[in-house]
Amino acid sequence: MVGGDGRIFPDGQQVVLPGDSYRLNIVPDNYQATVTLLDNNVNVTAQLDSETGQDKQGNTITSYKYTLSNIQAAHNLVVSIGGASIKLYVKINGS
Repeated sequence: MVGGDGRIFPDGQQVVLPGDSYRLNIVPDNYQATVTLLDNNVNVTAQLDSETGQDKQGNTITSYKYTLSNIQAAHNLVVSIGGASIKLYVKINGS
């Protein structure tokens, strides 16, 4: 997702093999923006790893990472940054 509220990498639908890992990176445009994450309708925001730093121009940037390990089922992810949200889907290959 690229927009006025932030960036998400990777975006869209991802296909993984059973047992694979997946990492979602979330970078809000405003480092003070509220970021929430639902995974299969469960709020997993507390599981986000965050890091705050400075870009080359001295602007404060916060990034968030969410990691799924040993994936055995599909995951519907909904990321909200400020008031905007985007839906992502991680599915198992062949399902």
